[in-house]
Amino acid sequence: MSNRNIMMSALNKTVLPKLKEMGFEGKHPNFRRRTEDCVELITFQTNKWGGSFLIEVSAVFPGSENDNLANNCKNLPYEELDASAAKKRYRLDGMFESPWFYYCDIYKYTIEQKMFFGLFTKKTKPMYDYILEKDADNFVPPEGWELVQKFDENCAMELCKEIGLQFEKAFEWLENFKKSHK
Repeated sequence: MSNRNIMMSALNKTVLPKLKEMGFEGKHPNFRRRTEDCVELITFQTNKWGGSFLIEVSAVFPGSENDNLANNCKNLPYEELDASAAKKRYRLDGMFESPWFYYCDIYKYTIEQKMFFGLFTKKTKPMYDYILEKDADNFVPPEGWELVQKFDENCAMELCKEIGLQFEKAFEWLENFKKSHK
């Protein structure tokens, strides 16, 4: 089974059923929930090169003067709205100092930064690089690179747990955002 299929299977077992229980409609990658005065939106955006996705949450208020819709989305029907249609939206934190949730192998390495503020200073900064599934078999990590995520089914389930925890914060943001638009 491919990494993408492993990740989708984990999302379908854990995260997506909870969204449906909460009243969200749609299918991956876009979910919507209508309330009395707004449409709440959740979008899973896949990286065009694969291996990762990010998640955004927002709400739009059709018919309202402050509808939170991007200008090019004002006439879209409800069924076509996704979080990218909103001007203001909340993005889950992702991982490895990035907004992306990775379903591939991740390596960490450090780089040296040189800064000049009257004095010469050096500091090291951790960097992360993802290795797509198609490249993983032939990848030989350079010296100093450390494998920090080996993607498999267990990793996918851990990612889903993290997404679930971050959704709590996202829904808190969503409630506050909706209150500020009343």
